Amino acid sequence: MTRIIRLGLLAAIFIASTLPAWGLSGGEGLAGTPHDFTAGGTGDVRGVEGIGLCTYCHTPQRASSTPLLWNHTASRNTFRWDVSSTTAGTRLPAFSGASYRGPSARCLSCHDGSVAIGDVSLAEGSGPGEPGSAGSMRMTDFAAKYQIGANGDLSGNHPVGVPFPMGRMPGTYNGVTNGSAHGTFVAADWQANPLAFGRARVRLYQEDTTGQVSAISSSAVAMNAGVECSSCHDPHNKESVDDMFLRGRRTGRSQSDGYLCQQCHNM
Repeated sequence: MTRIIRLGLLAAIFIASTLPAWGLSGGEGLAGTPHDFTAGGTGDVRGVEGIGLCTYCHTPQRASSTPLLWNHTASRNTFRWDVSSTTAGTRLPAFSGASYRGPSARCLSCHDGSVAIGDVSLAEGSGPGEPGSAGSMRMTDFAAKYQIGANGDLSGNHPVGVPFPMGRMPGTYNGVTNGSAHGTFVAADWQANPLAFGRARVRLYQEDTTGQVSAISSSAVAMNAGVECSSCHDPHNKESVDDMFLRGRRTGRSQSDGYLCQQCHNM
């Protein structure tokens, strides 16, 4: 028995030692995070009794849309930046919170402050939530800390709904094609494949181009890779390694130490 216990301890030590030193393990979940809006949650916005942990975003029946069984009311804002393009020439598109297919529209349905957190299609298993009811308490505090894209203004924020130069090649995503002031995407500027690096936590997206399915999926290939809010933030905290649900570290100096910016940018 003593030998078995010792072997078990050695196995546990080995597993712990192989986890990334700068990251948390996967599967840590949503409960207890700032996105836990249940009555017993720890987020800044508290819900009401009888509302489940997942209900503010998802429901198995009568969802507002089938993809992700989305439950939350969409923002009606059109989101824009204060500039028309990046310094490398990629156009920054305006997109509608109510019709854009990418996941950023879902993030902004809460974070732009135009829709109450409790404004859902189905609450408590019986009927729709009411605007200003479940989870709408302390909205002023929530907006002060976490609001982004108020009135559709994304000025000063990292572009989303835009293509990433996968393989350092021009690509198209959300109707936008990469531009480059230099004509090429050189190694000095971009990581070739942010998803290939062993400690990568970032996520890129792929748009259906067949015309058969209206969808954006969590994958990426050369000439079809896009950046969304959830490229850098994981709303479920499954792979987060820093606060604000970040997939990488806010501090650092290289891709290998988990510094988030350098998972995509080379500098």
